[in-house]
Amino acid sequence: IINIIVTAGNGSQRTYTINITKKENEPGVALDISEILRTLDISNDGTYIHGLELNTDVAKLIASSTAKEPLATVIYTEKDNNSKNSGIIASGDKINIKTNREEKTYTLVIYGDVNSDGKISSADYIAIKNHIMDVKKITQ
Repeated sequence: IINIIVTAGNGSQRTYTINITKKENEPGVALDISEILRTLDISNDGTYIHGLELNTDVAKLIASSTAKEPLATVIYTEKDNNSKNSGIIASGDKINIKTNREEKTYTLVIYGDVNSDGKISSADYIAIKNHIMDVKKITQ
């Protein structure tokens, strides 16, 4: 129950009551993947996951996802499709989340991690500089 008090320009007040009822998930039916990500405060656009903190641990990301939805299977792979169960997340890595309702794969984007090593360093600056100067183009 949420009570909202609204004050009009003339100073009079009126209270509005909002009743919120959360529907429980049916037993044996997983949450939507978008709901899993939302409850973990992970931003996505349906293709990319972005806004994760630098140095986020892969194992922690997998564990928190499956903790929110025990019916989910989470597979994390590096840019070259090798399985990755530990270490830090990096741009270009992929995460596949599968439930008994759906399956989605997202590519991770770490803003500033241009060379996909999971860190923001002078190596990223050099990659951007070389791209701008047509020395070596950045490709995905």
